[in-house]
Amino acid sequence: MINLSGDFMKIKTQLEPSGNPLTGILTFYQNNLPPLGSGKYTLSVGQKVSSTSDKIKVTKYENLNRFAVLGPRFSLDPVDVLSIYPPADANGTYENVIPHICFGRGTLPWERSAGSPSAQQTMPDTAPWLALLSIAESEQAHLEIKQVKLIDLLASEYKTPEGVKGALPDHVLFPKFPGPEHNTLEYGQSWEDPCLILDISLDLFNAIAPAYADIPWLAHVREIKPTNKQSALYLQKLKKVSTETTPPRVSTVISNRLPEPGANMLACLVSLENWAAFLPGESGEQSPSIPEKVEKVRLVLLYRWQFYAVKQDQTFTGYLLNLNNEEGENPTLLLQLPVNKGVSDEDQAINHAFNMGYVPVNHHTRQGDQTVSWYRGPLLPFRLDGKIKIPVPGPDSVTAYNPDTGMFDVSYAAAWTLGRLLALQNNHFAENLYNWKRENILEAISNFEAETIKRTLLEIVKEEPALKLDTMENLELINLSIKQILAEFIRKTQIHEL
Repeated sequence: MINLSGDFMKIKTQLEPSGNPLTGILTFYQNNLPPLGSGKYTLSVGQKVSSTSDKIKVTKYENLNRFAVLGPRFSLDPVDVLSIYPPADANGTYENVIPHICFGRGTLPWERSAGSPSAQQTMPDTAPWLALLSIAESEQAHLEIKQVKLIDLLASEYKTPEGVKGALPDHVLFPKFPGPEHNTLEYGQSWEDPCLILDISLDLFNAIAPAYADIPWLAHVREIKPTNKQSALYLQKLKKVSTETTPPRVSTVISNRLPEPGANMLACLVSLENWAAFLPGESGEQSPSIPEKVEKVRLVLLYRWQFYAVKQDQTFTGYLLNLNNEEGENPTLLLQLPVNKGVSDEDQAINHAFNMGYVPVNHHTRQGDQTVSWYRGPLLPFRLDGKIKIPVPGPDSVTAYNPDTGMFDVSYAAAWTLGRLLALQNNHFAENLYNWKRENILEAISNFEAETIKRTLLEIVKEEPALKLDTMENLELINLSIKQILAEFIRKTQIHEL
């Protein structure tokens, strides 16, 4: 369902209830503009006092309050990064996955702008100031990452208010700073502050940087209303970006390029503040605003990580198709032990086991003995028709023994043990299992105590043949026992007095 709300498009998707734990409501917002962007502001409050009879002289009162809205500019607090994908240093089939980064603050990508500050407040599809560049391994030779000072971002033709000349090389492009003399920093910033930058060749910049018209499409906000079925870690992470009255809103910046298959990819979150005039066109053509002398561009680097995009033929399926091919380039690289070339009955039995997917493994028994047993995984070259009886009380009950070979088959026993270890690794499962066993033990102890008390009471009141003692509750037996004990006490007391 797509709803048009206000000046931006809102796409609301409600997932159908199912067995999938990732159920809930997910709402997409095109942007989340902050009430005030980063910068300096002046709040003016005025009052004019006068009278209709002109007896009181017109008096004006005015009070000015100046304040600054501070937002990330030349560095980014890692706490603001909620998650990244693909994960850092991951290895997987990411060739069809668009890299993206999520922030815990919903307004972060729009707290500045790639264009003019006025456009930030008026355009419903305003261009954010953040961009995520995906750089392949073959392209990384044309860039350099290093730490500099803010003075290294100021062009050499300008000077700081203190008279220090800018240190930006003439052949490197960086947008002009604001102010009449293009040397104005924001409140709390210093020209000696450190800054991580990405120097990239002009040709590579034009090839991988997004066009200005594309930037609004590369950022959005996700409003998440999860269910309690989701993982505790995920719910705990969402609590950090929500309140009791507002659901979590996560801002997301996505890359404009897919990863290159079979290459180490470098994902770089860079600042595009005031870069609108220098971004390439929609077809990758160079902006006419870039001077001819420019050879490199300097981008402020805010966050980076690496991952490896595996080629499709390097997937698990690809490995199987390439390895299990006796007529291929490597006919000996089969996913099984080499077949024994002998012709004896023992050799044939071993070959038969190998062809069924079995491998011999060292087996340490429960009694401390050592032997060799057969083991196979769940992936078999044939259809398995056998069944095991569920539930399985323990691994010994599914350990098979072949009297002809004198060897055990521990396949199901190993699977049972592995499943138990995986289950106990889950804290939620282990806690519930412990509570269940504890409740059963306490219930058994309680039943035993109740039965013992009942047997003792029955011994006391067994001389009451007129009563159905087996059907009586313990409380009734206690009352009857006390009655008989008191009667016996009184009788003995009377005999003693006589």
